[in-house]
Parts: sequence; structure tokens; C-alpha cells
Amino acid sequence: MSRLVLDSVVPADGVSLLSIDPIRAAERVLGEATARDLATVVRNERNGPQMLDMLTGLSVGAPRGNDAQKALSQAAGGDTGYLEGLQAGVSRVMKSWTAEKLSQGLHASTLCADMPAPWGDASAPLEGRQAALEREAAKLTDDDLYPFDRQTATGNGIAQQCLNWPPVDVPKPDGPKDLPDVPVLLLAGTLDLSTPLEWAQRAAARAPGGKLVVVENAGHGVQSQKDPETLRTLRAFVAALAG
Repeated sequence: MSRLVLDSVVPADGVSLLSIDPIRAAERVLGEATARDLATVVRNERNGPQMLDMLTGLSVGAPRGNDAQKALSQAAGGDTGYLEGLQAGVSRVMKSWTAEKLSQGLHASTLCADMPAPWGDASAPLEGRQAALEREAAKLTDDDLYPFDRQTATGNGIAQQCLNWPPVDVPKPDGPKDLPDVPVLLLAGTLDLSTPLEWAQRAAARAPGGKLVVVENAGHGVQSQKDPETLRTLRAFVAALAG
């Protein structure tokens, strides 16, 4: 291996099954005013997991944040119609991803085997998982969870998916290691809630030859958004292989 490109990065030391980093990143991604509206909606409607899912979906590819700002502003004022329509639209798009585009089974089995869980490793029995999840969430403060709530941490899609994933023995990982000591280009979008910028920053700290490129107003899958400056950087990085 002589060079490595990582786009929309998950850090090697693992991430919380309670989606803590995406939850905390929401205020940075949305801005203070929209985050306040979101907090109001989550408090009034008790729909934190659904809102996190919708906002994460909107951050994939070229982000469409203006719709969320409008929808959350109206919903915070009591009119939830536009928000409900936006949520339904995002759900339809996400359900249109067939197995050829994304294998949900492979996705689930990988996440539930690799991600640290409050109940231990992937071989833990189903009984007791819910209690362990709730105990872990109880340690979080309101500030930890803003602009969401504790229900979002325990009810997010990945937590619920792995909560019910059948116990399976998997090889225990060796633990987080540094990335290879070769030139590494890490790409992160500032509006990505699927793999937030904070994850790329953690991964970059473990890349001896790493360079983190942060792309303003880009979402998940930076290369797909065809930012000219990013593509120039990427081409120059790859072209150096021939040098």
C-alpha cells in the first residue's frame, strides 16, 4: 500500500451505539437557530429518533438543509405539516435503496459485530441488552444530548437494529491501531451527519501520513458532490503515484 484515500470516515477506535457524535454534531451542522427549533420539536412531538434519521438522510450526498430549516421552524411554531411531508419524502427515498445499492443485512451484521455496545460484544444474549442500553443512556446529561433527548440515544436505528441482532461469536478485534504510515487523504463534509466531521478528525489523529480535507457545505460521500477544489486535490494526490 503506497497511498490511501478515505471518504466519510469512521474512526478505528469505534463509535457509540447511542449515536452520541451525530447527536452532538447536529447543532454545528444545523446552526443555533435551527437546533433550537429542533429541540422544541423533539420535546413537543417526542420524535427524536425519527428526526435524527431524517436529518441524517438529508445530509447524504448534496445536503438539502434549507428544507429542514423551514420544516423545523414551522413545526416549532405548531404547524407540523411541512415537516411530516419532508419526513415521508426522505423515507421514500431511503426505502428505494435496493440490495444492489446497499445490502442492509451486510450493513447490520458489520455494524453490530464491530461497534462497541453497552451490553458487551456481539455474542451477548438478547436478554439484558435493553437494560444495559438504558443504563448507558442514563449517564448522559441533557447537554450531552442537545438538541435531541435520551429517547433518541436509545431509539436510534442502529441501536435498535443491534439490540435485536442475533448473538454471534466473532473474532475479537486487536484494538484500534494507527493507519499505515503512508500518505493518507481523509475527506469530510461539514454537513455530514452520517459520518460527522468529528469522526474524520479522530481518524486523522491516528494517521501518521494523514491530511484531512474538510469540505464546507458537503455531506456524506464527498467525492460524489464534485466539489472542484476537492477533486483537484484528489487528482493530484492520486497522480503522485506515478511520480
